[in-house]
Amino acid sequence: MSLATNETANIALAHKLIELTKAAGADAADVLVSDSASLSVSCRMGALEDTERAESRDIGLRAMIGQKQAFVSGSAVDAESVKQLAQRAVDMAQATTEDRYCGFAPEDRLSTDIQTLDIADDYEPDADKLLSMAVECENAARAVDGITNSEG
Repeated sequence: MSLATNETANIALAHKLIELTKAAGADAADVLVSDSASLSVSCRMGALEDTERAESRDIGLRAMIGQKQAFVSGSAVDAESVKQLAQRAVDMAQATTEDRYCGFAPEDRLSTDIQTLDIADDYEPDADKLLSMAVECENAARAVDGITNSEG
C-alpha cells in the first residue's frame, strides 16, 4: 500500500472514529492514527543471518464529555473494533471526574502560521541494500586486530 493510500485511509478512519465517538455520546473527540513499518537485516561472517519485516497501525482516541475526558488506544481497524473503541472511550470519559483544563484550545489560541519542517526521510533501503550495509559494517569490525567473529 502506498503512503498516499495509507494517508487517505487514515484520514477516513479518523473521521469515522470521531463520528462514532460523538454518536456514542461525546461532545468532542480527537484521533491519532500512526502507521509504521520496519525492515531489519543481519549478517554473520559475511552471510545473511536473518531478515525481519513488521508493519503496524496504531490508533489513539480521546473522547470529551463536558469537562471529562478519556484516552483509549488500539490497533484493530475493522468496523466492530472501531465501534467498540469509540464506545469504550465514551464510557471511560463518563466515569472520570471533571477536569477544568479539559478541552480543545480556543480557536484564537491556535497557530495559523504552520511551517513545513521537512523532517520526514522517505528513503527506504531494500533488504539487499541493508545486507550490503551490514556486511560492510561487519567487515570493518572484523578488520580490527583481535576481532575474529561477530554476533551478527
